[in-house]
Amino acid sequence: TTALGMVLVTSSNDGCVTNAEALLMLQERRQTRPKTLGKDPRLKEADDVMAQALLYLEKQPAAHQTPERIAECLKALRGAAARETHDYQLRSEERIQFVNLAPSDIVTAVAISKKCGEYNDDVLAGLLGISAKYLQRQKHATNGNGHSPA
Repeated sequence: TTALGMVLVTSSNDGCVTNAEALLMLQERRQTRPKTLGKDPRLKEADDVMAQALLYLEKQPAAHQTPERIAECLKALRGAAARETHDYQLRSEERIQFVNLAPSDIVTAVAISKKCGEYNDDVLAGLLGISAKYLQRQKHATNGNGHSPA
């Protein structure tokens, strides 16, 4: 585990990882691995699978998440973040799903954990607020022509 609480993927046996961690690992591997150029069909097939995984992950919330924001999100889910008073009591695999899906609605949150279906509206709003604050693509203010104000 890194200092930020993220799993450092060193082998396929290291356990659960977030999509953001998988994306980072695949991007690093793509940069360090030379193209196989069809020399070995098995390597070409592995390269194709890696390319497809990258295409998928680059369209997911993981593409906009950083290790720091994920670590802050996980602290907030455990009630350890500043001004966070509720421990959502999600299991580790539910927290990973929360990070991967970055829920923006109650239906998605409840799909992650049945426990979320037991929460009142205020607690659910807090949970979705954590997702919006730490996991979802941040919207920047623009001046009407698509550019950020000076």
